[in-house]
Amino acid sequence: MRSLFRRGIHFLLIALAAFVLSIQASADTVNLGTDYLQTLPGTFFNFTLPGLGTVPVPFMGNPIGPGNTDTIVERLANATVTPGGSGDTIPIKLVALSLQSTSPVDVGGTFFNVFVTLDPTKLSKNTGFMTILENAPGTGGTFSSIFTVFFQAKFVPVGGGTGFSVFSSLVLQNGVPGSGVGAAWISTFPPGFVQVTGPCGDQDANVHTGCPAGHLDFFPILIKEKHPSGAGRHVVRPACSLTEPCPPIVPEPATLTLFATGMGMTGLLGLRRRRRN
Repeated sequence: MRSLFRRGIHFLLIALAAFVLSIQASADTVNLGTDYLQTLPGTFFNFTLPGLGTVPVPFMGNPIGPGNTDTIVERLANATVTPGGSGDTIPIKLVALSLQSTSPVDVGGTFFNVFVTLDPTKLSKNTGFMTILENAPGTGGTFSSIFTVFFQAKFVPVGGGTGFSVFSSLVLQNGVPGSGVGAAWISTFPPGFVQVTGPCGDQDANVHTGCPAGHLDFFPILIKEKHPSGAGRHVVRPACSLTEPCPPIVPEPATLTLFATGMGMTGLLGLRRRRRN
């Protein structure tokens, strides 16, 4: 009886080990890399100025390249994700930001253009983390993120004269931090967006070559980052390359499946056309 019991435990352990190995074998690796983004309407920050209280300022991108890029985020580690299962949390860093007010701002009767960049004295502090989930093997999924932005806002008088600078910080989050539920990402880059190609492991690249099977690139769709109390918001999409027509703003996560299906059909039709030719 004991021998039979031991055999049962033995087979159970073997089955459990096989199950764990099958899960590990099906896991994908999302490559580390860099996201090149451009700012969209809906971006703003509420400044608190002495004697004036809260001054809301809408912003647009002030491109620094490549393409229409005005915001650059580094994903500093690979993420190991299981399709339809567990995700992974990785460190991220905001390494560039360049915004300008959509129109002059009235500050005490004087109009200023406002330009926002990262605070040059605190560049190492613009850090946070991102949690990535994968929906189906090799396709994409969703992600959440949170980080702190230390920035400098230069108020430049429209008619000339002496301006001033405001140094501040802002926590921005996409989705529920740590949950992986938030904006959408896909693993295939559509044409028209900034693509920086490099070998597997290249931090600056967003398209990697020579990676082992199961490695995926990360292409965010539409990200709406906001301050928890509503003091600011940053809406971004992948930056356009300027060398090809810029694709339309891609859909929210709820329509990601339809978007991915449409991309797949487009590729299939293109393949059929090439075969016919």
